[in-house]
Amino acid sequence: MKETGKEGKVILKASVDKPVIARDKPGMRILEIVVTPPETKDKKERAPLNLSLVLDRSGSMSGDKLHFVKQAAAQVIDLLSETDQASVTVYDNYVETLFPAIPMTDQNKVQARTSIQEVRTGGSTNLSGGWLKGCKEIAKTANESTINRTLLLTDGLANQGIRDIDELSTHARELFERGISTSCFGVGAGYNEHILEAMANSGGGNFHFLETLSAIPVVFEREFKELINVSLRDVEITLKLPPQTKAEVTAGWQSKKIEDQLKIFLGNLYSGQKQSIYIKIDFDEGLDCDEIIVPVIVRGKGDTQFLYEETETVTLKTVSLDEEAANELDAELMARFALVDVAEKANEALKRERAGDRNGASHLMQESLQENRSYLPAPMIEKYQYMETQMREGMSEDVRKRHHRQEYENRRGRGIVRHYNVKLVNGRLVAEIEGRSVLVASGFPTSAGEGRNWYFLNELHPLRPDHEGVSLELLSKKLGIQVDMLLGTDIMYKYNVTIDLFRQRMQFTQNPLPQYSGVRVAMDSTWGVKISPCSVAGQPCRMIVDSSAKLSYVDHEIAAQLSPIGKETDFYASVGEFETPVYEVPVQVSGLDFTVRCGVLPRLLEKTLFVRGKRGIIGSELFQKYVVDLAFPEKYVLLQPGK
Repeated sequence: MKETGKEGKVILKASVDKPVIARDKPGMRILEIVVTPPETKDKKERAPLNLSLVLDRSGSMSGDKLHFVKQAAAQVIDLLSETDQASVTVYDNYVETLFPAIPMTDQNKVQARTSIQEVRTGGSTNLSGGWLKGCKEIAKTANESTINRTLLLTDGLANQGIRDIDELSTHARELFERGISTSCFGVGAGYNEHILEAMANSGGGNFHFLETLSAIPVVFEREFKELINVSLRDVEITLKLPPQTKAEVTAGWQSKKIEDQLKIFLGNLYSGQKQSIYIKIDFDEGLDCDEIIVPVIVRGKGDTQFLYEETETVTLKTVSLDEEAANELDAELMARFALVDVAEKANEALKRERAGDRNGASHLMQESLQENRSYLPAPMIEKYQYMETQMREGMSEDVRKRHHRQEYENRRGRGIVRHYNVKLVNGRLVAEIEGRSVLVASGFPTSAGEGRNWYFLNELHPLRPDHEGVSLELLSKKLGIQVDMLLGTDIMYKYNVTIDLFRQRMQFTQNPLPQYSGVRVAMDSTWGVKISPCSVAGQPCRMIVDSSAKLSYVDHEIAAQLSPIGKETDFYASVGEFETPVYEVPVQVSGLDFTVRCGVLPRLLEKTLFVRGKRGIIGSELFQKYVVDLAFPEKYVLLQPGK
């Protein structure tokens, strides 16, 4: 039964890189298919989940790893409703189902959480045994109305059971065809990223690299939120291919050719997602027709089991070689395809580099860059040139996995979301980012660190060698903290940055932030976070938000009206150490009232910083009072109560 509007509409768009193909020469066309599932805002009902949590308890998972895994698993259990079912399976060299697949009533949740907390580390890693056992638990209770997914987490290489990537992928694909999908979560640097990704791709799920342990609960929760917002299930694209053609689907999507039809299986799509698929279609020479018609059909099920179906048709005219050459390629489509294609080649190059074939990896990257250079933006060319150099020289496991994760996201069109640990050290915000101790400086427009560039979040960022003439070594001594890098707004401004000191997490994402409740304040500039409206001691002004400032600051005119409560020594690179009186100062930001400890800057620094209406700095104390979202793309700051 076809559903036409009860739950929204599926949007299908099919485009081709050039609307013609030469008759008398073999050629290739790039077909772009974009599927947008129905929007399901304010959805009151959803399909029930049938989840299997499969957790590695081998010896290498001891300590903090197991602690965060338990926390993540218990958190997923808490998020489930009574209509959902879940099981918990653990494995080392021995596989054990701790909790069978049953409905998540309040009583069963207590039992499930108890069984999770009792997990202890053991011996070797029988990944396949644990995973297949978890999938069997799902199969016991799966039906057409449930969303069935295994969440497999591991930190190491499989050293027992099935270890062959093709065999594991085959099992994942067969389970996917039976309605059981698999998402894989790799923790740390000891696992094989290509095996886990292949299982996730074949299994219709997602792949995640959990570099920081505190990210484990966050990423598990994000996977859960995608599952509860699924609006189109069992999504299948069908193309009727013309004679004398071959087709290749990029980015690891599952596909099958049945006679003259190509079927592509996308699994489940969630509300708000837009999924792009690219297909290379090769044509033989000697085409004896005036035009070629390629019908494209997308089908999927909504929550109510109605079938959605949309059709598009792509038409290619067959022309002479000269006419084909005279038709220009669709530059925008080719730019989108180039990002996926070069990421696909980069993923293959990473496999070669991992296997020790550095020259082969380097050559493949150079070849791919040459093919796609015309359509890649300059920052991407620079990034992949840097990556190629790293491949020639050899990569560490951490670097290899960061690149692999990024190329996976580029191929699949998934937005960047990264989590790092952040804490307050001597009154200043310091994050642990990819092995560096990073001073988070939202009040400064430039970043500094060792080396000319920093590869971070899919881009090479230029770095200054010092901070306002002060070396990072000296800065570390003066601040009493290790500063390997200073992170300024020149890097942060492309992202939504959330700083949550209560959970000691810092998030970077290119995705829109959820509509959290809180106080929203306009951000005046990306080159140092400046906010308004606000008032200090009853006087309206604009303020700089500086996460690297130990104290907040007001100008001398405001300070003259206040009574000091003491003195304190501080340091700013441009003036060095100085002593300042300290005041308790009331601040109001968009109707939100709080008090901060303020000092008074030296006159020279005040003249430099407090220009164009700015009369103060709100320092790190703001981040101790609120969860702070720095939404640079939309130019606002959101303050939420600490959780």
